[in-house]
Amino acid sequence: MKPGKRKATKATCSCCPPPPAKNSTNKSKTRVKNNVSSTITNINQVPSTSARQQSHTINLDQAGLDDNISAADNIQAAIDNRDDPTGQQQVQNAEEVMPPLLSPPHIDDDTSSDEESIGDDFLDVVNNHTHSMLSDHQIPVISSSHGHTTNNSTFRPSRASLNKSVYQLLDTALAPSTKASYKNALQRYRIFHNTYYPNAHLFPVSTEQLAQFITVCQHRGLKHSTITSYMSAIGYVHKLHGMVNPLDSFLVKKLLHSLRRHSQTDKRRPFTIQQMHSILKVLKRLVCDRYTYILMRSMFLVAFYGLFRVGEIAYSTKGSYNIVLRENLSFVYNQSQVHTLHITLKSYKHSAGKTASVPVSRQNDSRLCPVRAMLNYLRKTSHTSGFLFIHQSGSPVTTSFFRSILKSCVTACNLDPSRYTSHSFRIGGATLALDNNMSILNIQRLGRWRSSAYKKYLRPATVPLYQDP
Repeated sequence: MKPGKRKATKATCSCCPPPPAKNSTNKSKTRVKNNVSSTITNINQVPSTSARQQSHTINLDQAGLDDNISAADNIQAAIDNRDDPTGQQQVQNAEEVMPPLLSPPHIDDDTSSDEESIGDDFLDVVNNHTHSMLSDHQIPVISSSHGHTTNNSTFRPSRASLNKSVYQLLDTALAPSTKASYKNALQRYRIFHNTYYPNAHLFPVSTEQLAQFITVCQHRGLKHSTITSYMSAIGYVHKLHGMVNPLDSFLVKKLLHSLRRHSQTDKRRPFTIQQMHSILKVLKRLVCDRYTYILMRSMFLVAFYGLFRVGEIAYSTKGSYNIVLRENLSFVYNQSQVHTLHITLKSYKHSAGKTASVPVSRQNDSRLCPVRAMLNYLRKTSHTSGFLFIHQSGSPVTTSFFRSILKSCVTACNLDPSRYTSHSFRIGGATLALDNNMSILNIQRLGRWRSSAYKKYLRPATVPLYQDP
Protein backbone atom coordinates (compact mmCIF):
# COMPACT_ATOMS: atom_id res chain seq x y z
CA MET A 1 0.00 0.00 0.00
CA LYS A 2 1.33 3.40 -0.99
CA PRO A 3 1.94 5.97 1.72
CA GLY A 4 -0.90 8.39 2.27
CA LYS A 5 -3.55 6.04 0.94
CA ARG A 6 -5.98 4.47 3.27
CA LYS A 7 -7.38 1.09 2.62
CA ALA A 8 -11.14 1.38 2.12
CA THR A 9 -13.38 -0.68 4.26
CA LYS A 10 -16.54 -2.12 2.83
CA ALA A 11 -19.96 -1.02 4.06
CA THR A 12 -22.24 -3.83 5.00
CA CYS A 13 -26.02 -3.55 5.05
CA SER A 14 -27.72 -4.36 8.32
CA CYS A 15 -29.38 -7.33 6.66
CA CYS A 16 -26.21 -8.53 4.92
CA PRO A 17 -24.18 -11.55 6.07
CA PRO A 18 -20.55 -10.76 6.92
CA PRO A 19 -17.93 -12.76 5.02
CA PRO A 20 -16.85 -15.92 6.83
CA ALA A 21 -13.35 -15.90 8.32
CA LYS A 22 -10.90 -18.20 6.61
CA ASN A 23 -8.80 -19.20 9.61
CA SER A 24 -11.63 -20.28 11.89
CA THR A 25 -12.95 -23.10 9.71
CA ASN A 26 -10.14 -25.58 10.35
CA LYS A 27 -10.20 -24.84 14.06
CA SER A 28 -13.94 -25.44 14.17
CA LYS A 29 -13.67 -28.72 12.30
CA THR A 30 -10.87 -29.92 14.62
CA ARG A 31 -12.83 -28.95 17.70
CA VAL A 32 -15.92 -30.83 16.46
CA LYS A 33 -13.88 -33.87 15.48
CA ASN A 34 -12.00 -34.14 18.78
CA ASN A 35 -14.93 -33.37 21.04
CA VAL A 36 -17.81 -35.41 19.64
CA SER A 37 -19.39 -36.03 23.01
CA SER A 38 -19.25 -32.36 24.02
CA THR A 39 -20.66 -31.36 20.66
CA ILE A 40 -23.67 -33.63 21.17
CA THR A 41 -24.14 -32.24 24.65
CA ASN A 42 -23.98 -28.68 23.38
CA ILE A 43 -25.75 -29.25 20.09
CA ASN A 44 -27.80 -26.11 20.52
CA GLN A 45 -24.61 -24.07 20.74
CA VAL A 46 -22.57 -25.31 17.77
CA PRO A 47 -24.34 -26.06 14.45
CA SER A 48 -22.66 -29.28 13.36
CA THR A 49 -23.41 -28.86 9.65
CA SER A 50 -22.03 -25.39 9.13
CA ALA A 51 -18.60 -24.90 10.64
CA ARG A 52 -17.92 -21.88 8.48
CA GLN A 53 -20.64 -19.94 10.34
CA GLN A 54 -18.74 -20.13 13.62
CA SER A 55 -16.55 -17.05 13.22
CA HIS A 56 -17.17 -13.83 11.33
CA THR A 57 -15.93 -10.30 11.11
CA ILE A 58 -17.79 -7.20 10.12
CA ASN A 59 -15.90 -4.25 8.71
CA LEU A 60 -17.96 -1.09 8.52
CA ASP A 61 -16.91 2.36 7.43
CA GLN A 62 -18.51 5.48 8.79
CA ALA A 63 -20.98 5.71 5.91
CA GLY A 64 -22.13 2.18 6.55
CA LEU A 65 -22.63 2.99 10.22
CA ASP A 66 -24.66 6.07 9.40
CA ASP A 67 -26.86 4.36 6.83
CA ASN A 68 -27.47 0.91 8.18
CA ILE A 69 -27.09 0.51 11.94
CA SER A 70 -28.31 3.73 13.45
CA ALA A 71 -31.48 1.94 14.57
CA ALA A 72 -30.11 -1.56 15.15
CA ASP A 73 -28.84 -1.93 18.68
CA ASN A 74 -28.35 -5.65 18.32
CA ILE A 75 -25.43 -5.12 15.91
CA GLN A 76 -23.38 -3.23 18.51
CA ALA A 77 -21.50 -6.36 19.51
CA ALA A 78 -20.47 -6.89 15.89
CA ILE A 79 -19.24 -3.30 15.64
CA ASP A 80 -17.12 -3.72 18.76
CA ASN A 81 -15.37 -6.72 17.19
CA ARG A 82 -14.60 -5.14 13.83
CA ASP A 83 -10.93 -4.66 14.78
CA ASP A 84 -10.46 -8.42 14.67
CA PRO A 85 -9.58 -8.83 10.96
CA THR A 86 -8.73 -12.51 11.22
CA GLY A 87 -12.05 -13.46 12.75
CA GLN A 88 -10.33 -15.71 15.32
CA GLN A 89 -12.23 -14.49 18.33
CA GLN A 90 -13.64 -17.53 20.12
CA VAL A 91 -17.40 -17.85 20.47
CA GLN A 92 -19.05 -19.22 23.55
CA ASN A 93 -22.73 -19.62 22.79
CA ALA A 94 -25.22 -19.95 19.96
CA GLU A 95 -25.89 -16.24 19.71
CA GLU A 96 -22.16 -15.54 19.20
CA VAL A 97 -21.84 -18.38 16.70
CA MET A 98 -24.57 -16.91 14.54
CA PRO A 99 -23.61 -13.63 12.81
CA PRO A 100 -25.98 -10.65 12.77
CA LEU A 101 -26.94 -11.76 9.29
CA LEU A 102 -30.38 -10.32 8.93
CA SER A 103 -31.05 -8.14 11.90
CA PRO A 104 -34.12 -5.90 11.42
CA PRO A 105 -33.18 -3.47 8.65
CA HIS A 106 -33.24 0.27 9.10
CA ILE A 107 -36.32 1.55 7.25
CA ASP A 108 -36.27 5.20 6.29
CA ASP A 109 -38.12 7.34 3.77
CA ASP A 110 -35.68 6.62 0.98
CA THR A 111 -37.68 5.58 -2.07
CA SER A 112 -34.74 4.34 -4.10
CA SER A 113 -35.07 0.80 -5.30
CA ASP A 114 -32.97 -2.05 -3.96
CA GLU A 115 -31.54 -2.54 -7.43
CA GLU A 116 -29.84 0.87 -7.34
CA SER A 117 -27.79 -0.08 -4.28
CA ILE A 118 -26.21 -3.15 -5.89
CA GLY A 119 -22.48 -2.77 -6.45
CA ASP A 120 -19.54 -5.00 -7.29
CA ASP A 121 -20.11 -7.34 -4.34
CA PHE A 122 -22.22 -10.33 -5.36
CA LEU A 123 -23.60 -10.62 -1.82
CA ASP A 124 -25.51 -7.40 -2.49
CA VAL A 125 -27.74 -9.35 -4.87
CA VAL A 126 -29.00 -11.83 -2.29
CA ASN A 127 -29.10 -9.33 0.55
CA ASN A 128 -31.15 -6.77 -1.37
CA HIS A 129 -33.54 -9.46 -2.57
CA THR A 130 -34.11 -10.54 1.04
CA HIS A 131 -34.37 -6.95 2.22
CA SER A 132 -37.25 -6.35 -0.19
CA MET A 133 -39.28 -8.99 1.68
CA LEU A 134 -38.26 -7.82 5.14
CA SER A 135 -38.87 -4.12 4.58
CA ASP A 136 -42.17 -2.27 4.66
CA HIS A 137 -41.67 -0.91 1.17
CA GLN A 138 -43.92 -1.92 -1.72
CA ILE A 139 -42.65 -5.02 -3.48
CA PRO A 140 -41.08 -3.83 -6.76
CA VAL A 141 -42.28 -5.34 -10.01
CA ILE A 142 -39.29 -5.52 -12.31
CA SER A 143 -39.92 -5.63 -16.02
CA SER A 144 -37.30 -6.47 -18.56
CA SER A 145 -37.13 -6.76 -22.32
CA HIS A 146 -36.74 -10.19 -23.81
CA GLY A 147 -34.93 -11.26 -26.92
CA HIS A 148 -32.40 -8.42 -26.84
CA THR A 149 -29.00 -9.56 -28.00
CA THR A 150 -25.77 -7.89 -28.93
CA ASN A 151 -23.26 -8.87 -31.57
CA ASN A 152 -20.48 -6.85 -29.96
CA SER A 153 -18.10 -9.59 -28.83
CA THR A 154 -15.88 -7.01 -27.13
CA PHE A 155 -18.67 -5.85 -24.83
CA ARG A 156 -17.67 -6.48 -21.21
CA PRO A 157 -20.25 -5.37 -18.63
CA SER A 158 -19.04 -4.36 -15.21
CA ARG A 159 -19.47 -6.61 -12.20
CA ALA A 160 -22.08 -4.22 -10.83
CA SER A 161 -24.03 -4.49 -14.09
CA LEU A 162 -23.87 -8.28 -13.97
CA ASN A 163 -25.04 -8.27 -10.36
CA LYS A 164 -28.02 -6.11 -11.29
CA SER A 165 -28.95 -8.59 -14.00
CA VAL A 166 -28.70 -11.44 -11.49
CA TYR A 167 -30.89 -9.45 -9.10
CA GLN A 168 -33.56 -9.01 -11.78
CA LEU A 169 -33.60 -12.74 -12.51
CA LEU A 170 -33.72 -13.59 -8.81
CA ASP A 171 -36.46 -11.06 -8.11
CA THR A 172 -38.68 -12.53 -10.83
CA ALA A 173 -38.03 -16.12 -9.69
CA LEU A 174 -40.96 -15.73 -7.29
CA ALA A 175 -44.46 -14.94 -8.48
CA PRO A 176 -45.75 -11.59 -7.13
CA SER A 177 -48.36 -13.39 -5.03
CA THR A 178 -45.72 -15.75 -3.60
CA LYS A 179 -43.42 -12.87 -2.76
CA ALA A 180 -46.28 -11.04 -1.04
CA SER A 181 -47.08 -14.22 0.93
CA TYR A 182 -43.43 -14.61 1.96
CA LYS A 183 -43.26 -10.97 2.99
CA ASN A 184 -46.34 -11.37 5.19
CA ALA A 185 -44.90 -14.54 6.75
CA LEU A 186 -41.55 -12.87 7.53
CA GLN A 187 -43.32 -9.92 9.10
CA ARG A 188 -45.28 -12.32 11.31
CA TYR A 189 -42.10 -14.04 12.37
CA ARG A 190 -40.40 -10.72 13.07
CA ILE A 191 -43.25 -9.79 15.44
CA PHE A 192 -42.73 -13.09 17.28
CA HIS A 193 -38.96 -12.57 17.31
CA ASN A 194 -39.15 -9.02 18.67
CA THR A 195 -41.55 -10.20 21.39
CA TYR A 196 -39.58 -13.20 22.68
CA TYR A 197 -36.02 -12.56 21.48
CA PRO A 198 -35.63 -8.78 21.21
CA ASN A 199 -31.86 -8.85 21.83
CA ALA A 200 -31.05 -11.77 19.53
CA HIS A 201 -30.31 -11.69 15.82
CA LEU A 202 -33.27 -12.12 13.49
CA PHE A 203 -31.57 -14.75 11.36
CA PRO A 204 -30.52 -17.55 11.37
CA VAL A 205 -33.52 -19.02 13.19
CA SER A 206 -32.70 -21.76 15.68
CA THR A 207 -34.69 -24.97 15.99
CA GLU A 208 -35.91 -23.82 19.39
CA GLN A 209 -37.17 -20.50 18.06
CA LEU A 210 -38.90 -22.07 15.07
CA ALA A 211 -40.59 -24.70 17.25
CA GLN A 212 -41.90 -21.96 19.53
CA PHE A 213 -43.11 -19.90 16.55
CA ILE A 214 -45.06 -22.93 15.29
CA THR A 215 -46.70 -23.22 18.69
CA VAL A 216 -47.63 -19.54 18.71
CA CYS A 217 -49.23 -19.93 15.28
CA GLN A 218 -51.19 -22.94 16.50
CA HIS A 219 -52.45 -21.03 19.55
CA ARG A 220 -53.63 -18.27 17.24
CA GLY A 221 -55.80 -20.83 15.46
CA LEU A 222 -53.94 -20.69 12.15
CA LYS A 223 -54.52 -23.53 9.74
CA HIS A 224 -51.87 -26.12 8.98
CA SER A 225 -51.60 -24.80 5.42
CA THR A 226 -50.98 -21.25 6.67
CA ILE A 227 -48.28 -22.37 9.10
CA THR A 228 -46.66 -24.41 6.35
CA SER A 229 -46.54 -21.34 4.09
CA TYR A 230 -44.85 -19.42 6.93
CA MET A 231 -42.26 -22.19 7.18
CA SER A 232 -41.63 -22.02 3.43
CA ALA A 233 -40.83 -18.31 3.68
CA ILE A 234 -38.39 -18.82 6.56
CA GLY A 235 -36.76 -21.75 4.80
CA TYR A 236 -36.43 -19.70 1.60
CA VAL A 237 -34.34 -17.06 3.37
CA HIS A 238 -32.06 -19.67 4.95
CA LYS A 239 -31.48 -21.55 1.69
CA LEU A 240 -30.93 -18.30 -0.18
CA HIS A 241 -28.11 -17.30 2.20
CA GLY A 242 -26.62 -20.78 2.51
CA MET A 243 -27.54 -21.03 6.18
CA VAL A 244 -28.51 -24.18 8.04
CA ASN A 245 -32.21 -24.60 7.37
CA PRO A 246 -34.12 -25.20 10.64
CA LEU A 247 -36.89 -26.87 8.63
CA ASP A 248 -34.56 -29.83 8.15
CA SER A 249 -34.62 -30.43 11.90
CA PHE A 250 -36.28 -33.69 12.94
CA LEU A 251 -38.13 -31.82 15.70
CA VAL A 252 -39.64 -29.26 13.32
CA LYS A 253 -40.67 -31.98 10.88
CA LYS A 254 -42.46 -33.88 13.64
CA LEU A 255 -44.24 -30.74 14.83
CA LEU A 256 -45.54 -30.04 11.33
CA HIS A 257 -46.54 -33.68 10.97
CA SER A 258 -48.46 -33.45 14.23
CA LEU A 259 -50.28 -30.34 13.03
CA ARG A 260 -51.25 -32.10 9.83
CA ARG A 261 -52.56 -35.13 11.70
CA HIS A 262 -54.59 -33.10 14.16
CA SER A 263 -55.83 -30.48 11.73
CA GLN A 264 -59.58 -30.30 11.70
CA THR A 265 -61.52 -31.73 8.80
CA ASP A 266 -62.54 -29.10 6.28
CA LYS A 267 -66.04 -28.18 7.44
CA ARG A 268 -66.82 -25.93 4.52
CA ARG A 269 -69.83 -27.20 2.60
CA PRO A 270 -70.53 -26.97 -1.14
CA PHE A 271 -73.36 -24.90 -2.53
CA THR A 272 -75.89 -27.04 -4.39
CA ILE A 273 -78.08 -25.99 -7.30
CA GLN A 274 -81.07 -25.66 -4.96
CA GLN A 275 -79.09 -23.50 -2.55
CA MET A 276 -77.87 -21.28 -5.39
CA HIS A 277 -81.51 -20.65 -6.32
CA SER A 278 -82.28 -19.66 -2.74
CA ILE A 279 -79.23 -17.42 -2.38
CA LEU A 280 -80.00 -15.49 -5.57
CA LYS A 281 -83.60 -15.12 -4.49
CA VAL A 282 -82.75 -13.55 -1.12
CA LEU A 283 -80.00 -11.47 -2.74
CA LYS A 284 -82.59 -9.47 -4.65
CA ARG A 285 -84.42 -8.79 -1.40
CA LEU A 286 -81.36 -7.87 0.65
CA VAL A 287 -79.53 -5.57 -1.77
CA CYS A 288 -80.71 -1.98 -1.81
CA ASP A 289 -80.24 -1.11 -5.49
CA ARG A 290 -80.62 -2.96 -8.78
CA TYR A 291 -77.06 -2.34 -10.01
CA THR A 292 -75.53 -4.01 -6.95
CA TYR A 293 -77.95 -6.92 -7.34
CA ILE A 294 -76.93 -7.45 -10.98
CA LEU A 295 -73.25 -7.09 -10.01
CA MET A 296 -73.34 -9.58 -7.14
CA ARG A 297 -75.52 -12.03 -9.04
CA SER A 298 -72.99 -12.19 -11.86
CA MET A 299 -70.12 -12.62 -9.37
CA PHE A 300 -71.89 -15.44 -7.50
CA LEU A 301 -72.64 -17.37 -10.71
CA VAL A 302 -69.19 -16.85 -12.24
CA ALA A 303 -67.55 -17.97 -8.99
CA PHE A 304 -69.76 -21.08 -8.93
CA TYR A 305 -69.37 -22.25 -12.53
CA GLY A 306 -65.80 -21.03 -12.97
CA LEU A 307 -64.52 -22.39 -9.63
CA PHE A 308 -63.05 -19.00 -8.80
CA ARG A 309 -61.39 -18.04 -5.56
CA VAL A 310 -62.73 -14.84 -4.05
CA GLY A 311 -59.33 -13.18 -4.44
CA GLU A 312 -59.50 -13.79 -8.20
CA ILE A 313 -62.70 -11.82 -8.76
CA ALA A 314 -62.61 -9.29 -5.88
CA TYR A 315 -59.96 -6.84 -4.71
CA SER A 316 -58.02 -7.61 -1.55
CA THR A 317 -55.91 -5.21 0.48
CA LYS A 318 -53.30 -7.97 0.73
CA GLY A 319 -52.69 -7.76 -3.00
CA SER A 320 -54.44 -7.71 -6.36
CA TYR A 321 -51.99 -9.81 -8.36
CA ASN A 322 -54.52 -12.51 -9.25
CA ILE A 323 -57.64 -10.43 -9.82
CA VAL A 324 -59.43 -10.67 -13.16
CA LEU A 325 -59.37 -7.59 -15.40
CA ARG A 326 -61.97 -6.44 -17.92
CA GLU A 327 -59.55 -6.93 -20.79
CA ASN A 328 -59.10 -10.58 -19.71
CA LEU A 329 -62.71 -11.34 -20.73
CA SER A 330 -63.50 -12.74 -24.20
CA PHE A 331 -66.53 -14.36 -25.82
CA VAL A 332 -67.19 -17.44 -27.92
CA TYR A 333 -70.21 -17.19 -30.22
CA ASN A 334 -72.53 -19.86 -31.51
CA GLN A 335 -73.99 -18.18 -34.58
CA SER A 336 -74.99 -14.75 -33.20
CA GLN A 337 -75.34 -15.79 -29.56
CA VAL A 338 -72.65 -15.75 -26.89
CA HIS A 339 -72.20 -19.36 -25.88
CA THR A 340 -69.13 -19.27 -23.61
CA LEU A 341 -67.16 -16.71 -21.66
CA HIS A 342 -63.39 -17.14 -21.48
CA ILE A 343 -61.79 -15.48 -18.46
CA THR A 344 -58.01 -15.41 -18.63
CA LEU A 345 -56.03 -15.45 -15.41
CA LYS A 346 -52.56 -13.98 -15.89
CA SER A 347 -51.62 -15.08 -12.39
CA TYR A 348 -53.23 -17.34 -9.83
CA LYS A 349 -52.31 -19.47 -6.85
CA HIS A 350 -49.45 -21.84 -7.76
CA SER A 351 -49.48 -20.50 -11.34
CA ALA A 352 -45.66 -20.57 -11.57
CA GLY A 353 -45.74 -17.99 -14.35
CA LYS A 354 -48.40 -19.79 -16.40
CA THR A 355 -51.72 -18.33 -17.52
CA ALA A 356 -55.09 -20.08 -17.45
CA SER A 357 -58.21 -19.62 -19.54
CA VAL A 358 -61.36 -20.49 -17.60
CA PRO A 359 -64.42 -21.34 -19.73
CA VAL A 360 -67.81 -20.41 -18.31
CA SER A 361 -70.59 -21.85 -20.44
CA ARG A 362 -74.23 -20.97 -20.97
CA GLN A 363 -76.71 -22.97 -18.84
CA ASN A 364 -80.18 -24.11 -19.82
CA ASP A 365 -81.71 -22.66 -16.66
CA SER A 366 -81.74 -18.91 -17.34
CA ARG A 367 -82.00 -18.14 -13.63
CA LEU A 368 -78.61 -19.80 -13.01
CA CYS A 369 -76.88 -18.94 -16.29
CA PRO A 370 -73.55 -17.15 -15.70
CA VAL A 371 -73.31 -16.01 -19.34
CA ARG A 372 -76.67 -14.23 -19.25
CA ALA A 373 -75.81 -12.73 -15.86
CA MET A 374 -72.45 -11.42 -17.11
CA LEU A 375 -73.94 -9.92 -20.30
CA ASN A 376 -76.59 -8.20 -18.20
CA TYR A 377 -73.88 -6.81 -15.91
CA LEU A 378 -71.73 -5.60 -18.82
CA ARG A 379 -74.69 -3.71 -20.27
CA LYS A 380 -74.77 -1.71 -17.03
CA THR A 381 -71.10 -0.73 -17.24
CA SER A 382 -69.07 1.03 -19.90
CA HIS A 383 -65.52 0.28 -18.78
CA THR A 384 -63.22 -1.64 -21.12
CA SER A 385 -60.18 -1.90 -18.86
CA GLY A 386 -59.30 -2.22 -15.20
CA PHE A 387 -60.95 -4.53 -12.70
CA LEU A 388 -63.74 -6.64 -14.16
CA PHE A 389 -66.19 -6.31 -11.26
CA ILE A 390 -66.69 -2.72 -10.10
CA HIS A 391 -69.27 -0.70 -8.21
CA GLN A 392 -71.29 1.97 -9.94
CA SER A 393 -68.79 4.50 -8.60
CA GLY A 394 -65.99 2.74 -10.47
CA SER A 395 -64.24 1.31 -7.40
CA PRO A 396 -63.52 -2.43 -7.40
CA VAL A 397 -65.58 -4.88 -5.38
CA THR A 398 -63.52 -5.87 -2.36
CA THR A 399 -63.28 -9.32 -0.83
CA SER A 400 -64.72 -8.00 2.44
CA PHE A 401 -67.78 -6.58 0.66
CA PHE A 402 -68.24 -9.83 -1.28
CA ARG A 403 -68.08 -11.89 1.91
CA SER A 404 -70.44 -9.60 3.83
CA ILE A 405 -73.14 -9.80 1.14
CA LEU A 406 -72.72 -13.56 0.88
CA LYS A 407 -72.93 -13.99 4.66
CA SER A 408 -76.19 -12.06 4.76
CA CYS A 409 -77.62 -14.27 2.01
CA VAL A 410 -76.44 -17.48 3.69
CA THR A 411 -77.94 -16.41 7.03
CA ALA A 412 -81.23 -15.48 5.36
CA CYS A 413 -81.35 -18.98 3.84
CA ASN A 414 -80.99 -20.53 7.33
CA LEU A 415 -77.54 -21.91 6.50
CA ASP A 416 -74.53 -21.91 8.81
CA PRO A 417 -72.21 -19.02 7.73
CA SER A 418 -69.23 -20.79 9.31
CA ARG A 419 -69.69 -23.69 6.90
CA TYR A 420 -70.97 -21.87 3.83
CA THR A 421 -68.36 -19.36 2.80
CA SER A 422 -66.99 -17.84 -0.40
CA HIS A 423 -65.07 -21.08 -0.97
CA SER A 424 -68.38 -22.97 -1.08
CA PHE A 425 -68.79 -21.71 -4.66
CA ARG A 426 -65.53 -23.40 -5.65
CA ILE A 427 -66.36 -26.62 -3.79
CA GLY A 428 -69.91 -26.67 -5.14
CA GLY A 429 -68.83 -26.03 -8.72
CA ALA A 430 -66.26 -28.83 -8.61
CA THR A 431 -68.81 -31.22 -7.12
CA LEU A 432 -71.39 -30.28 -9.77
CA ALA A 433 -68.81 -30.89 -12.52
CA LEU A 434 -68.15 -34.36 -11.11
CA ASP A 435 -71.88 -35.11 -10.88
CA ASN A 436 -72.19 -34.08 -14.55
CA ASN A 437 -69.53 -36.66 -15.47
CA MET A 438 -66.74 -34.21 -16.22
CA SER A 439 -63.41 -36.00 -16.31
CA ILE A 440 -60.99 -35.59 -13.42
CA LEU A 441 -58.42 -34.06 -15.78
CA ASN A 442 -60.87 -31.38 -16.94
CA ILE A 443 -61.92 -30.66 -13.36
CA GLN A 444 -58.28 -30.11 -12.47
CA ARG A 445 -57.88 -27.76 -15.44
CA LEU A 446 -61.05 -25.85 -14.62
CA GLY A 447 -60.02 -25.39 -10.98
CA ARG A 448 -56.33 -24.72 -11.78
CA TRP A 449 -55.16 -27.59 -9.59
CA ARG A 450 -51.74 -29.07 -10.29
CA SER A 451 -51.83 -31.68 -7.53
CA SER A 452 -54.24 -34.06 -5.84
CA ALA A 453 -55.61 -31.15 -3.75
CA TYR A 454 -58.70 -31.20 -5.96
CA LYS A 455 -59.90 -34.37 -4.21
CA LYS A 456 -60.95 -32.55 -1.05
CA TYR A 457 -63.20 -30.29 -3.13
CA LEU A 458 -65.23 -33.14 -4.56
CA ARG A 459 -68.22 -33.86 -2.32
CA PRO A 460 -70.53 -36.18 -4.26
CA ALA A 461 -73.93 -36.66 -2.66
CA THR A 462 -73.58 -40.46 -2.89
CA VAL A 463 -70.63 -40.33 -0.47
CA PRO A 464 -71.80 -38.20 2.50
CA LEU A 465 -68.36 -37.71 4.08
CA TYR A 466 -69.28 -34.28 5.45
CA GLN A 467 -72.53 -34.44 7.38
CA ASP A 468 -74.01 -31.91 9.74
CA PRO A 469 -74.21 -33.19 13.32
